Amino acid sequence: MLATLWMRDAKNYWRLISYDLDPVWDEYRVPNTAASAPTPAAMGYTTASADLIGGATKFLTAWLVKQDLQEASQYVSEKCGECLKLSSASGEPEPTTAADAQIGLKKAMQSVLETTGTVKALEEAIVAPMPNHEDIKLVKHARSKAFALASIPEYMGEALDCAARTPGEPVGFRRPASAKNYGKYYVTGFRLAKTGEDSGVLWAVWAKEGSAWKLTSYTVLTP
Repeated sequence: MLATLWMRDAKNYWRLISYDLDPVWDEYRVPNTAASAPTPAAMGYTTASADLIGGATKFLTAWLVKQDLQEASQYVSEKCGECLKLSSASGEPEPTTAADAQIGLKKAMQSVLETTGTVKALEEAIVAPMPNHEDIKLVKHARSKAFALASIPEYMGEALDCAARTPGEPVGFRRPASAKNYGKYYVTGFRLAKTGEDSGVLWAVWAKEGSAWKLTSYTVLTP
């Protein structure tokens, strides 16, 4: 028998801090009845408009390479202010106005720059994760080593809307019984290169506001 103890750390990550083994571990000879590891989902591919690909790339470049938060903020929707209310570990008061939300978002973006430091290319700051879900359709693009870009069905995009989520609760997806619709929501995903596999993955949802693609919500998936 293996017993493990987990604790949430200051960065809101769950970490294994202690374990104990049954003293007669070696005497057990139980047949291995564990199921085989799940096979990777059958990932599909799709396309995205040049405006979306260009906008996502310009946003990340302005933020992480040029470190121009004012320019990067032009690609961020005011809806992202709702995402700040979901962060229980920030210690910051909840934003009450759009201006407060912009200030809070810029502080969060600046804290990431303190980790990434000065870089000359996106690939030095961030690394693309590999999604594994049959309902996610990857988009091939020139900076695919730095960040993943994918089309997600509407039920996923709606579930990731920060205004519809509950603080402290993980994102929950409910597949519709009918056909899944695509084209309204896309996501970009990356982890910080300097922190390796230990860092969370930032998933940002993109949707159209008027004629422009904007980053409308985000969530961090911890390891």
